[in-house]
Amino acid sequence: MFYSPKKKLNNIPIPPLYHMDTAIYRTPSLYEGSDTTPQRHVEEYEIELYTQSSGAAIINGEEYPIKKGMMLFSSPGDIRNSRLPFICKFVHLPIPNSEKYKKFRDFLDTIPKIIPRVDYDKYSLIFDKLEFLYNSQTPYREVSIQACILELINEIFTDTVIKTEYYENENIRLIIKHMEENLTKNLTLDELSDILHFSPNYFHKYFKEKTGFTPHKYLLELRITKAKKLLDSTAKSLISIAEESGFESQAYFCYVFKKETGMTPKEYRKKRLEEFIL
Repeated sequence: MFYSPKKKLNNIPIPPLYHMDTAIYRTPSLYEGSDTTPQRHVEEYEIELYTQSSGAAIINGEEYPIKKGMMLFSSPGDIRNSRLPFICKFVHLPIPNSEKYKKFRDFLDTIPKIIPRVDYDKYSLIFDKLEFLYNSQTPYREVSIQACILELINEIFTDTVIKTEYYENENIRLIIKHMEENLTKNLTLDELSDILHFSPNYFHKYFKEKTGFTPHKYLLELRITKAKKLLDSTAKSLISIAEESGFESQAYFCYVFKKETGMTPKEYRKKRLEEFIL
């Protein structure tokens, strides 16, 4: 027996993507003596795969240090320039700004503008294939290019939008685990950001967006939690608890503990002991 679907999926018209442009971009000699390229307004969708770690991508006022394997997905209306030098493989997609292709543009706009790291070999191969097709005279060239562009977009969408929640949870779990295992060390923003291969500024923003806390504040909460457990379950001295919880001194520990809990460590221990006895 045939059952019709409860909800019909709407088709999304796709424009002729074979009108795109693709190549490898190396900083031209005309920029010699300059640190950055001029600002410009983006008119087409621009996809860039960076082939070496140098320079920086600047988009809508935010600067992102370039590392090999970083990808940029810029939309019409963005304001862009770059810090030199850099090399990238690129694809530009002129998507008509019409009602007919609005759903397709909305779909593209769900993709993040900066993807800090991708499977470089996988994407490099797709970019190379596109460049070959673009410059070739093979039969049905347009169909092949269209298929290859859709493959590229699908891979990017899958690796970012679909897998974002999973990877973000894994990223945050990895950072928190590192914090928990290294509470007594002087953890720096550079060290934490390097775990995910992010720049310190991007990592700081990323971590706060995902947890609601700055890395410093989250680390402080972990240390306070550890101190509370030691105050609850041991008779260790305050200086020992301060050291095991990652505070640089007993005085600083007492200052931070009272600021965060409203009680000194001694007051907290006494209160918890009274609660236990009762």
